[in-house]
Amino acid sequence: MPTTLKQPIQSGPALMKWRRQAGISRPVFASLSNCSERTLATQEAKRRLALRENRNLTETRRLILALSEIMDPTQIGPWLNAKNEWFDGKTPLQIIQAGRIDQVWEMIYHTREGGYA
Repeated sequence: MPTTLKQPIQSGPALMKWRRQAGISRPVFASLSNCSERTLATQEAKRRLALRENRNLTETRRLILALSEIMDPTQIGPWLNAKNEWFDGKTPLQIIQAGRIDQVWEMIYHTREGGYA
């Protein structure tokens, strides 16, 4: 994983740069964060950004970081939109939007442990 993905994010432009380095489009990141694209764009324009104050953005960043440990970070965006047999033919993004993000975390855990590839 590129070390730049692990660095703290303290500004909106840094968030946007980080999101782009992770290969995640604004619509996908907004969907993962359960916010509108407009809200995300507003956050990305802020000079000072306290991610700890925005739980959804923080949790989305943690998910992307975990995924980047088990796959090429440039493949995370396409992977989120690809049907996956682990999720009964649904996309990971659909699973997350349905409120079942725990299934994605379970897949990450099993992959880390060598039980799923």
